[in-house]
Amino acid sequence: MEQSIKGAIDAPEGSAEAAHFSEERQYGAVALDCEMVGGGSDGSINICARVCLVDEDENVLLNTYVQPLLPVTDYRYEITGIKPSDFNGAPSFKRVRYIVKRILEDGPLLIGHDLRHDLACLRLDHSPELIRDTATYQLFVKTSGVSHKLRFLTEVFLGYKIQDGTIHDPCEDAIAAMRLYKRMRSRRHAGALVHVCDLSQLSLQHVDAPQWSYSSVYSYSEPSFYCWCVDSKT
Repeated sequence: MEQSIKGAIDAPEGSAEAAHFSEERQYGAVALDCEMVGGGSDGSINICARVCLVDEDENVLLNTYVQPLLPVTDYRYEITGIKPSDFNGAPSFKRVRYIVKRILEDGPLLIGHDLRHDLACLRLDHSPELIRDTATYQLFVKTSGVSHKLRFLTEVFLGYKIQDGTIHDPCEDAIAAMRLYKRMRSRRHAGALVHVCDLSQLSLQHVDAPQWSYSSVYSYSEPSFYCWCVDSKT
């Protein structure tokens, strides 16, 4: 996979390799992270500047700078670490978007932190049922419903620090999001929580309502969010 992507990225603009990227391997899950610079008079327009994609085994499938679609007025260096020279020889936005789009077309789970921004800057979408977002996962958000930062989640749930010095590395962030997802997917609940997440474990003996049907009990017990542990059972 890496060779196919590298060939498509490095191929001359307009060549067959660049225009017809294909890959036989399919992925069950990939993690995406993008860095954006600013455009417009006040630098508030998000412009895709760097893209990283990793697989479930933390292999880096794609890690590249991207030619900006608009003139850059704010490199946001203190966060992105991106300099004008980083775009020298970088592939076009169209080419990078095409490669990511082809990988997502196979229907993998898409992992990331606040993916709406990453997908928006790539001008892509993905089925909501296939998105696992650490910024919106119920067990990761604050009681107010506001998202924790990825740096906080990584330190609390994985036990190590990222973004040390504030500059973001998209591959480091993508790997952290993938590790958080796998950590939650591997959870084994104790007691009644098992019955909330897995219909096959639910039985009427766990509720004081023997007259209810099996489906009624499940509907009553169903949580308001999709527990990622269910992914390990599919």
